[in-house]
Amino acid sequence: MEVCPFGDNENETQIGAKIYGSTEGIRYLPETGYYLDSYVGYSNEFRQSSASGGMAVWLLTKLLKEGIVDYVICPTPQKNPEKLFSFEILSDENSIKAASGSVYYPVEMSEIIQKIIEFPGRYAVTGLPCFIKALRLASQKNRKLRERIAFTIGLVCGQMKSKNYTKYIAALAGNKGLNKIQSVYYRGKDPENPANNYYYHFTDEHGLKYKIFWNDGISEAWVNRWFTPNACNYCDDVFAELADVTFMDAWLPEYISDSKGTNLLIVRSKLMQEITSYGVKSNNITVNEIPIDKVIRSQLGVIDVKRRQLAYRLYMAHKEGLKTPSKRIEASNNIEF
Repeated sequence: MEVCPFGDNENETQIGAKIYGSTEGIRYLPETGYYLDSYVGYSNEFRQSSASGGMAVWLLTKLLKEGIVDYVICPTPQKNPEKLFSFEILSDENSIKAASGSVYYPVEMSEIIQKIIEFPGRYAVTGLPCFIKALRLASQKNRKLRERIAFTIGLVCGQMKSKNYTKYIAALAGNKGLNKIQSVYYRGKDPENPANNYYYHFTDEHGLKYKIFWNDGISEAWVNRWFTPNACNYCDDVFAELADVTFMDAWLPEYISDSKGTNLLIVRSKLMQEITSYGVKSNNITVNEIPIDKVIRSQLGVIDVKRRQLAYRLYMAHKEGLKTPSKRIEASNNIEF
């Protein structure tokens, strides 16, 4: 319970101050937490094969190639109907490429944490805001984790999903017999559609394939928060505030029309600043600085749910006598719909 991201422990602002507060040039905003710089762009090599602009894949392969880390930890497809994805420790570039793409499926870290403690090395870990916070709390308690987790990569998150979310969308896509799903790719790109109308692609145990676009049913389940764990209703960390770098989609008018996808980045570590600068100079990535307020604007929908609406959810929970985590947002019923 001491390292649970929803336990009664330090919040993201307090932990972030310890990690990044003394970094030269660091700035702070309530929406984003601490940050050095913000960027927009894509990987010239991995853009087409990635969920968005390919920047996360480029960074992970770069960290391995340059020997900055020995291992990368990220969710990886398993082709197992009972567990379609799980966290794995990867040590070569091809494995990272094979694991690229967004995952809207429940995963957990206990076995991976045990392996980090057992096997020395420098690890880069990718995760959603709650996972990164749990790692930071655990690192405060365990010296091996503190020394071996060398780099953290966060993703903007509006909510997680249960396994039933994937089953439901597959049924919408045509799997009426509810055959077991063998594999799923959540972020297919179509050149005839804008970046925000991507598709999910499923393959069932008989090899039958199904495909459905965001606008054809995915959006209803997502926006209405069906199959969303209750913990997500009490999360106020939008931008993975405790990660050395946070990636997200560029949901801004000037980028949405490009079906190939574009990333936004919030950088909190000097090392990430240097890696980005080197990537631009070596022509591996096409990246420019972008004002932080535009990054915030790209995620206004998520901020609304995880901040303003959270205030009302806290109010309702307290009114009904429910136990809730301690949050940075005050309970309030004074919100306009």
